[in-house]
Order: sequence, then C-alpha cells, then structure tokens
Amino acid sequence: MRTDIEFKTEDGVTLRGWHYVPESAQGPVPTIVTAHGFSAVKEMYLERFAEAFADAGMAAVVLDNRNFGAGDGEPRYEIDP
Repeated sequence: MRTDIEFKTEDGVTLRGWHYVPESAQGPVPTIVTAHGFSAVKEMYLERFAEAFADAGMAAVVLDNRNFGAGDGEPRYEIDP
C-alpha cells in the first residue's frame, strides 16, 4: 500500500515522497529509504523497487531530493555534487 508523505527538514524545507507498507504488516517493520542520485525524481522507476521491498515484508520510503520533483527548496534543479 502506498501513501503520500511529507515532512520538514531541520531548516524548514518540505520534502515529499511515498511510503510503502507491506499489506501483511502487523506492526513496525524494517524500512528502507530510497532516493535517486543527483537529478532524477521518484517517478523514475523507484516505485518498482519499493513495491518489491514491500512484497518481501519491508516498508520503503521513496523521496524526491531537496530542490527536485515534489521537494521544496531553491534553487530548483541545480546539481551541486
């Protein structure tokens, strides 16, 4: 099951993503946090990994990085490794 989530960082930027939980979960389960490196957004195939983790009994959080996709922050889409 996928739920939209959002939370604020320590400096007030809102990050958004998806939370996947196994259908059979009866309480807390191990959780994997994923995001693309640098410039991709969560809609670029990360749901496939999150669904596989959930099918294996683990939860997954899929996030857009700060300044990218649904994440807030400025400057937008600037890559600074």
